[in-house]
Amino acid sequence: MTYTPAERVEIGPEWDGDDKELLRNYDFTYAISHHAHGAKGSVSNIPVTNLLQQTLDNIQKLVIPPNTFVPNAYNVTVHSKRKSSVKTGPANALEKGSKTCRVLILTFFPFAVISGGFRRVVPANLDIVVDGEGSFDSNFNNGTSSTLNFTWSCNQTQTPPTFCKKDPISTASGFTIPARHVKDGDTFTIKLQVKLKYLDEDINKNETQTVIVVANAPALEMICRKNCLSWTDYANYELITLFGASCVTNCEGLQDDDYMWSVKVLNDSSYKFDYSNSRYGKSGTKFLIEKNTLEKAAWYIVEVEAKTTQGRGYAALKMSYHRPAKVSNCKLDPPEGKSLETYYKFSCTQTPPNQPNFYEFLVRDATDISIEQTIVSGFHPDVFKRQFKLPPSEGKIFIAKATKISKESYPAKEVRVEGRVESALSDKPSKEVVQILDDIYNGNGTNQSIINLVSSNNPEDRSKAIEVFQSIVDELVVSKIEDQQLKDFLETLKYTASEDMLKAPLKSLEEVIKISQSLTKLQQQHIPAESDPLLSKFTSTVCKKMADRALETLRGQEFPYKLGDRMKKFSSTVAKCFETTTNPNYKIIKPIELNVSTETPIFDVPVITEDYPDYVDHDESYYKNLEYLKEASFNIVNGSATSAKVIAMATATGEGLVRAFGNQSETVVFKDTGSELTRSPVRATGVIVTVSSDFVNDEHSYDFLMTTWNNDILWWNPGFVKVYTNIINLEFWHSTCVKRIDSFKNPVGIYFAMKNKSGFVPRMREYFVNVAEGYATMTDDELNYQINVYRIALPTKRTLHVNFRGSNTSNVFNVVLLENKFPTVEDFVNNDVTFETDTSLRLANDYDYDILAYIGILVKKEAAAEKTTLTYGISTLVTCCIEFITLDSKWIPTCKPGNESNQTALYCICNHFSVIAGHIQNIQYIPQRVFKPDLELKLWYSLVIFSTLALTLLIFLLLLTLSLLQKKEQVYFVGDNDASHRFAYLVMIRTGEGYNAGTSSNIMIKLVGDKSFSEPHALNYPDPQLRILQQFNHDMFVLATENHLGKLTSLEIWFDSIGQNPDWYCKDILVYDLQEHTQWHFKIEEWISIVKGTTYLVAKPTQRKTPLEEPPFTKTLSFTKKFPFIRFKIDLSLLRRYHTWYLWINEENLSYIKKLTIMLSTMLTTCSLALVMLGQPSLKLIDGFERYHYYTIPLYSILVGFVCSFPTFLLHIAIAWCFRFSKIQVSKYEQDRKLSFRYTVACWSALLTLIALSTAYLIIIGFWVPKYASLIWLTTSAISIIIGVLLYEPIFFLGVNFFYNREIVYEIKKKFEDIFAAVEAQRDYLFATFGPQLLRPYFEHLYIPLKRRRIKELTILIKHRRFVISELQDLLMFVVYVIILYMVILADKDRLVVLGKMLMEDIIEGKHTRTVDFNDIETAHDIYGYINATLITSIQPLRWYGNFVVSEPGLMLDVANKYMGVTRLRQQRTKSGLCAVPEPLEFLNLSCWPEFARKHTETRTFGYRWGNFSTYINYDRLKTIWKYATQGQTATFPTFGEIAAYSGGGYVAYLGRTLYNSYVNFRQLLNKLWIDQATRVVFIEFLTYNANCNIFSSIRLTFEQSATGFVTKRVIVYTVRMLFVNNEVAYISTVFFTLFIIWVGLLMFKQSLGIVKSFRHFYKDPWLMIDFIIIVLSLLCIFFFALRIHFVGAYLEELETAKHNAFLSYFYLFYIEDFLTFAAAFLVCIATIRLWKFLRFAKMFRMMERTLAVAILPLLCFLIIFATVVMGAGMAFLLLVGKEFKRVRSLVKMIRLMLTMSLKASEMKSTEFLDYKVALFYMVLYIITLELSLFTFITIIVFAYAKAQWEFSSDLGNYTVRDYVLERSAYLRTFFTYKSKRLRAGLMEIVDSKVAPKSDKFLYRNSCSVSVPKMRLMKYITRGLIRKQTRKSSVLTSYDVKLMETICRQIFLKSGKDEVDVFFMGHVRGTNVKLVDEKRVEKIANITNLLLQENRLDSFIQEEKNPTLEKYVKAIKRRGSTLRQCTLNLKLILKKMKTAELKFSRV
Repeated sequence: MTYTPAERVEIGPEWDGDDKELLRNYDFTYAISHHAHGAKGSVSNIPVTNLLQQTLDNIQKLVIPPNTFVPNAYNVTVHSKRKSSVKTGPANALEKGSKTCRVLILTFFPFAVISGGFRRVVPANLDIVVDGEGSFDSNFNNGTSSTLNFTWSCNQTQTPPTFCKKDPISTASGFTIPARHVKDGDTFTIKLQVKLKYLDEDINKNETQTVIVVANAPALEMICRKNCLSWTDYANYELITLFGASCVTNCEGLQDDDYMWSVKVLNDSSYKFDYSNSRYGKSGTKFLIEKNTLEKAAWYIVEVEAKTTQGRGYAALKMSYHRPAKVSNCKLDPPEGKSLETYYKFSCTQTPPNQPNFYEFLVRDATDISIEQTIVSGFHPDVFKRQFKLPPSEGKIFIAKATKISKESYPAKEVRVEGRVESALSDKPSKEVVQILDDIYNGNGTNQSIINLVSSNNPEDRSKAIEVFQSIVDELVVSKIEDQQLKDFLETLKYTASEDMLKAPLKSLEEVIKISQSLTKLQQQHIPAESDPLLSKFTSTVCKKMADRALETLRGQEFPYKLGDRMKKFSSTVAKCFETTTNPNYKIIKPIELNVSTETPIFDVPVITEDYPDYVDHDESYYKNLEYLKEASFNIVNGSATSAKVIAMATATGEGLVRAFGNQSETVVFKDTGSELTRSPVRATGVIVTVSSDFVNDEHSYDFLMTTWNNDILWWNPGFVKVYTNIINLEFWHSTCVKRIDSFKNPVGIYFAMKNKSGFVPRMREYFVNVAEGYATMTDDELNYQINVYRIALPTKRTLHVNFRGSNTSNVFNVVLLENKFPTVEDFVNNDVTFETDTSLRLANDYDYDILAYIGILVKKEAAAEKTTLTYGISTLVTCCIEFITLDSKWIPTCKPGNESNQTALYCICNHFSVIAGHIQNIQYIPQRVFKPDLELKLWYSLVIFSTLALTLLIFLLLLTLSLLQKKEQVYFVGDNDASHRFAYLVMIRTGEGYNAGTSSNIMIKLVGDKSFSEPHALNYPDPQLRILQQFNHDMFVLATENHLGKLTSLEIWFDSIGQNPDWYCKDILVYDLQEHTQWHFKIEEWISIVKGTTYLVAKPTQRKTPLEEPPFTKTLSFTKKFPFIRFKIDLSLLRRYHTWYLWINEENLSYIKKLTIMLSTMLTTCSLALVMLGQPSLKLIDGFERYHYYTIPLYSILVGFVCSFPTFLLHIAIAWCFRFSKIQVSKYEQDRKLSFRYTVACWSALLTLIALSTAYLIIIGFWVPKYASLIWLTTSAISIIIGVLLYEPIFFLGVNFFYNREIVYEIKKKFEDIFAAVEAQRDYLFATFGPQLLRPYFEHLYIPLKRRRIKELTILIKHRRFVISELQDLLMFVVYVIILYMVILADKDRLVVLGKMLMEDIIEGKHTRTVDFNDIETAHDIYGYINATLITSIQPLRWYGNFVVSEPGLMLDVANKYMGVTRLRQQRTKSGLCAVPEPLEFLNLSCWPEFARKHTETRTFGYRWGNFSTYINYDRLKTIWKYATQGQTATFPTFGEIAAYSGGGYVAYLGRTLYNSYVNFRQLLNKLWIDQATRVVFIEFLTYNANCNIFSSIRLTFEQSATGFVTKRVIVYTVRMLFVNNEVAYISTVFFTLFIIWVGLLMFKQSLGIVKSFRHFYKDPWLMIDFIIIVLSLLCIFFFALRIHFVGAYLEELETAKHNAFLSYFYLFYIEDFLTFAAAFLVCIATIRLWKFLRFAKMFRMMERTLAVAILPLLCFLIIFATVVMGAGMAFLLLVGKEFKRVRSLVKMIRLMLTMSLKASEMKSTEFLDYKVALFYMVLYIITLELSLFTFITIIVFAYAKAQWEFSSDLGNYTVRDYVLERSAYLRTFFTYKSKRLRAGLMEIVDSKVAPKSDKFLYRNSCSVSVPKMRLMKYITRGLIRKQTRKSSVLTSYDVKLMETICRQIFLKSGKDEVDVFFMGHVRGTNVKLVDEKRVEKIANITNLLLQENRLDSFIQEEKNPTLEKYVKAIKRRGSTLRQCTLNLKLILKKMKTAELKFSRV
């Protein structure tokens, strides 16, 4: 046996006898050894373990895979042995025990290849790289060079040689000639010899290359890309030959056209090549020789030459084409036979006879020779021994095809073989034919069936299966398939064969091709007009697998380019295979038609309409078929792409377009460099593609793959989109890195040709035009009303085509097509088209959004004169490119439309490749009627500008009037000056600007100089109006001294701390000596306050300049000006003084009136300029039309604000400074360096002129500006004024201050005379009224600073007073806050909300429909009935009141609530398999479903009827109802039901928007058993809105199904207002909500100050914490309120976008509302509790608070006990009678009932328990226990209250609100009386009045007296009581007896009349009275007075000396230590007494 190394060798036994089954009884073993020892390293035995294979008959064969053994002769010895299990037959199956076969593996010569070709030119002085790596061993398919030995030698023309000195030069695969040996003019002749390593025989091959060295020559590299050495082992003249050239070095200036090619015959100079046979011509970088061009057996030299300015490059390759095999006289043995029965062999005569030619026996179609089938193939001579079957020869040609060695490399010789084969089944009945074919397919009952053979790993078995399958298919082809039985068998065979062939482990390309051919032929038989989806899936899957297997096999080929033609044929076969399954079958995608009866609206009554499309549903088989068709289409697209890749792999780069055709498809492959791809478009059937310009300069190789289909392979798409062009699939791959390129920067152009027989018919509509009278003389305005306009909404990425068919008379109409513009006569001037009989216009929408297109048609005036009635027709259609989205299975518009599109060719500009087609459709247009308005325009004026002007002028006049009432600058002559004091000092005091910086106290001051000091003076008395020393004040006082003080050294300040605001913050004081004209500045900046600890202050003068007296107006150049980078500091307070708008800063030359006038002029001028720049009206009626449709603030307004404020600022700042520099007309002060008064007059003139002009302009023009434009003007003007005030003027001042230091003068010297005159007037009046000492005698008590005792008293008093004031403020604020809060909350909680909720509950429960009642639902089946009969008819009724038929969907059944969106049904299920039916009851065939639990929630995805999931369900419209939606997806919170708690997730379904759609969905749910026994809860949720009362209602129906089957139900209706509408409620809510926000802001500000002040103690004050919580909750409520408004708006907008036809989750709105409600309720609760703090002023509330504090612990303990009792009682009662009563069927209900009974005993209806004695007894016992518990609760509270009373019985109380009110009333009454009396009285009356002591009657008014004996008796009785309590023994002691005697004696002793003890009552609060002994009070008073004298004994000098007191004082001072010791002892005794009292109280 002879084989090539690339062949597979199989050796196995074969039985010669009839019984071939006997081979199974023997075991066969094999051994391999070399026949001759010619191979290197060979051994005698070769291991065969891995070479054994088991056949289907369980017989072992020896299989030698290709390229396993090296070429040589081998002996294969076979041994046989009978199996031990077999007892009969010979022991050895072989005659001699063993048999040896000789296997000869042929040896082929290697090929030597030197890169660079036969001859080449290289530049000098560069390395020459010589590479022989392209050489290969032809004995192996992989073409490896690793089995070769290399021997290099060379000759050199230069003598002596510099490099070629030795032989061999190298034995590697290549070497390099160094540059130093490469000289100009030298020539190297290099010879390569390659030899096989594994053979000792001298089998070698030689190759020679000549290298010519030329200086500066370009180095060219010539490459053979196809059909020559290094590409293949042999060249084949039947294939194209492709060369490429490139330059390596010295390539400057070399272009592609500089490469010149030539073909020569070796040693034949006369040969001339015809370059027309070269596809790319003679020049260029590529050179292609077409097939069958060059002669056979001749040596050709292909040369390329390139010339540059520096030299000439050259390279050449030598090649030869081989002759075909010499074969003739091919015969068939036997020459005649029958199909399926006769086995044939064929033989041929060849020369030489032993040459191993490769043969193929082919069967071709006689009519189409491109259709052929390979029957058998192999090498000579074995192929002649193989038997095979043939198909019937009718219409067939038998061909024997022979090639030398390899069929891919050598040219083939075809010889026709004569033979006659008849069909074996032609005369048999159909039934028998079917049986025979079925038996053959199934192997006649043996294991030789096709499925077994084709799935075998043995190639022979697979080959046999393929041959059998081919014979079956061939027999079917020639059969007349008209019988139904044969048709059925054919259809079954298509399924079976497709499924079986998928299991074939195909290993070779031959197998892939054969199976593809057979399957394609089978599928092409009796192709049904309507394809079967399942068959399409199977067939396309097999075809795709064939393509995938071919691609995989081709990737393992070393020389894939040899297979180009075969791959083209294979691609055609695969394409035809795919096409057999693409016929449309529209029946299987036809939707189900449902019959839902609805009433037709009566048109004579009002109808509410909403138009929604009906749902389209299909049966379940539709979705399966859709899945099959989708997979089939996917296989077709991807399989065709794979087929194109197969062609591309067998195509060389630069080969050009390669096409493969199917019956209805074409595959185009273009493999070339990127730059070549862009040179010319790629054309296919009906498609032209221009490649993206991204690849213009790209020299990488790319694969352009395109498949086109003439038929619609995607006819099944769910959107029913029909394509009207070929469908194309484009792919673009990088050839080398095998990476797909999906998108491009520059687009790809695609031209589609519209199909002529596509079936599309444009919709043409006819119109008549009646020409109006006088048409020819109409003006342009009149012609605008004669234009016929049609509007079209043109979607994005589409091209509009407008076709016109005019009247019989041409040149009649002008037409324009405009984008987003309504046509007018002006548009016809340059853009019109005069259409003749047929005209077409086009408009492409290449935007990313939709546009409006307008068609305008206007009759020509010339035509109008001839006819009065004209006709024309219009058809509008759009074209676009559509892309198929596989994931969604739909066509979508893609690519931008090109400008070259028309109705026959569609041009698209795409940036990506995919499945694309062209689409065309009619588009609707809407006629636009242009009516001439019969209207009269009236001015629609706005009063915004006029109102703004009037308000501005009114404010100006008001401020001008207020200037007359301004407080004048005044100097106060102090009221306690002495007339004899002649030295005057001016004291200027500046009070701070802080909160409460002013004071109500009397401020005293004392000046101290180096010569003398002044008397203390009260500065601000009298001041009944509190105008002196108040916040922001600059007050001036004149005080007199007896002597000149000299230089002031200090001043002293103190106060008496009286009044409402006693504190005072003094900023600084300036003292001016009116005699010496000198001044001193005292910087104070400190609070004088009792609380802050500063009551007396001594200040020293400072050297800093005071702001009150500033230097004259100067103009200086400072150091900062020269060097601004060193220091730049600006006093910002000067900015305030110079700012024109700072009215309350007076300047001498820029008075208040001037500033006010400048401000008015600035505002009016700015407003006028803003109006001009925004566009002033034309003063025509057209101005009434708004330019703006709503109020907005455009960016242009801000720009206008910046622009128009600048000139206004420049003008008025000049006027202001001109005022400052000009003189005043009448001034009593000298004015230096001032401008003339004329400048003042000019400034006034300019201001008045600007004001007058601006006012007139705004009044006249303002009425013509519409509303929104006026508001925008107002905003712009405000922005402009703000910019001028806050930006331009500060910047101007800062710039001026940077260069010049300017300050305003304020000199006292100038005003000395005014001050003197004012002081003298006051002085004369005061002295004349009050005498020489004025009021000084009244102020004696103020001239001494406060003493420490008084300070302590005032400190306590002020702290209490401030606390009380703060509490009163808080009380007021919180009362107002709580009132507003209640109003805000209750504004939307009216009775309409409650009534709306009640009505909605009645509707849902079925009370209005009188159908299935909600409360009657008992089972899951009842839920279906309720939805069908009640729910759907309630939310989507058919009639209103029996009169109005609703054109759905309208309102709900109540005619008030609008049903929003759709209804959602959500269910949760329990998992299956969690419980089992007991084994004894399994015969009942029951299923077990446990009770619901969260952990057992079912979350899997199911199929129909809760079966297993199938992928085809993804196409179902209701596919989501079987998929679990999580809580996040449903946007629903968990819910607590009666049976269990449920999450927010579940399986979700929806009803429809219309009645029809609702019933469609409901029917689907009903038919598919969406609610079944595993359903545990069903939620039905929807939203309604009542516009009458602005109420949203969220309805949730809950059905819980227990494991018992019992269903509980509940209706939850949540009504709330979420929108603000124009009604009274909304107005009130808005007002109160605004007040609430303001009040919360005030509270937050106030409490923030409190937190800042007491931050360290913040967490210790619970009330402050509560305030903080209230503010935070208020802010949260405001935030969530605003958030709710935003979300409601977003929801309504989203709902409007969805057209109400979807369920949009609204739950978050109600969750926010819930949070808002809970937060508001909690806020109301806390805010109300917060008022408790203010009620704690009353003792009753404090006692209540204490009662709760005392009782809380016992109450909690007893509450726990009570709860335990209730729970235990509830569980016991549940066990007793729980199953008898619905009200107590669960523990929760039972406990809830029992708790309710504790509050309301009648809640438990005792009559229900009369029949159950045990239950009745139990309930009576529980009620008795309940009463005892309540008694215990009351007892605990009573005892706690008693203890609280006892604790508060001795409470003395604190300073309270009542005290504060009484104090303030008494103080004010006394204050005014005191002030008025002092002011009316004369001096002598006050001096003469004496202070008299109080009378005894007044002194002892609040006291009581007790006789001395009674006091003694009380003392001894008290001792007796104490003794009785502390006595431990019952035996009387002598002390006890004596004490008893003393008590008895005191009882009977008579008391004297004068012996009494006086006690003062110390009671403050409560019923107890505290008594203090008079003697003790006198002692304490005397000692305290002495101790508080503080060494001021001078007060005793003026009085009589009291020796006793002096003695006591001395004794106290002397015995100080003794007194201190006594004090400590007294404290210790006091502590002991308290301990004794505590013990006594406990006893």
